[in-house]
Amino acid sequence: CMRLANHTSREWMQRLCSARVLFLDDVGKAAPTERYRQELYHLIEQRTSWRRAMLVTTNLNGQELSERIGDTIGAAIAGRLREFCDVVCFDLPDDFQQPQTQETP
Repeated sequence: CMRLANHTSREWMQRLCSARVLFLDDVGKAAPTERYRQELYHLIEQRTSWRRAMLVTTNLNGQELSERIGDTIGAAIAGRLREFCDVVCFDLPDDFQQPQTQETP
């Protein structure tokens, strides 16, 4: 485990690019800044070039992700994910809620 305060953003990016498996959760949820676009593209480009495993979750389809990230980078990111990842879709209703677990006495 690394502590953020002890490493530069470049060192963090290098670790993310070279990790054996990387999990990216809720891609496209954050408001995209130029830095976010550039770093996400670099990360996905490096990992796909090196054929490193990624697990990526998003609530968006490819078109929505492309539009959300914006610029030409959004389309490139969506394209890379489509090309190098197996897509698994869960088609749930908008009002889906996890069932409540009942406590046993």
